Amino acid sequence: MASKIEFSKLRQDRFSEKAYESSKLICEKVQSKNGFHNLSCCPICATNLSNVEIFKHDIPIFLCSKCGVSLAGSHPNSFDDVYSTDNYLIQTLSAYDESREYRKTRFATERVSILKRYKESANLLDVGCGSGWFLEVAKEEFSVKGVEYSDTIRQWLEDNLKIASVKTMSDLHENFDIITAFDLIEHVPDPLSTLKEMRNLLKRDGIILIFTPNKDSLAFHITGEKNNLICPPQHLYYFNKKSFEYLANQAGLEIIFFETRGTDIGDIQSYYECWTDQKEWLVKDPEGVQNVIDFLGFANHARYVLKKREL
Repeated sequence: MASKIEFSKLRQDRFSEKAYESSKLICEKVQSKNGFHNLSCCPICATNLSNVEIFKHDIPIFLCSKCGVSLAGSHPNSFDDVYSTDNYLIQTLSAYDESREYRKTRFATERVSILKRYKESANLLDVGCGSGWFLEVAKEEFSVKGVEYSDTIRQWLEDNLKIASVKTMSDLHENFDIITAFDLIEHVPDPLSTLKEMRNLLKRDGIILIFTPNKDSLAFHITGEKNNLICPPQHLYYFNKKSFEYLANQAGLEIIFFETRGTDIGDIQSYYECWTDQKEWLVKDPEGVQNVIDFLGFANHARYVLKKREL
């Protein structure tokens, strides 16, 4: 069983407000550089977009009537405006390094334990590896490599952790036993093409482990537009199990494991602190309540293990 989540380590004072302002600044930066383009149809199923659920920083979030995914209706013209800057490196490290050791101990080891249910030894590719705290732990068990779009972060990984990485999956010419993508699929402009690329890099008996925000979570329903995981132009897609299953099937993959785990209690508490007159949302046993939310499938992060589906 996973160890207790310490919400105070992951959700510092006024976390919700800071996350909101950070995503707003990124929107403004993109607009001042290469700007946005608007989508007319869903990239996953080609259905015309018409049903706006909410707006975040003036960007509409649509609900697709066919595949069920929610998606940002405006995408950056250049993703370098979002990810490949020195400022993005500073933001990424500052967001994670205060809790880096805790994340490695609490989360990276748990992720490795999930993978070892399926593979005792393997070559592993982590797509969207970020600042590399998962790979720091995974390399003790597996042969590892990363994919990271940000030029500044890739250089940091090489200089500080001696972890090899490439900019895109198209730069790779080998196949992998395990491919992981933690909090990545929601960032990419075309998640269907991304999953197909992963499938093409996967060995016949390989597995893919994906973590992505769960739109059906309690925190999503309570916090709405102020939810820190609704943050275009970084997060462009929001899946529940049904819409993710549609995506996986279209990519030639099938789900062999699904569960949710989350930090809903911490996010809701921060939402009340920052955005309501009530100022606090009291829960006597936050860990116990979170465990129930996890068990019912309503936590804010979903985990999927995928394998190749015979085409």
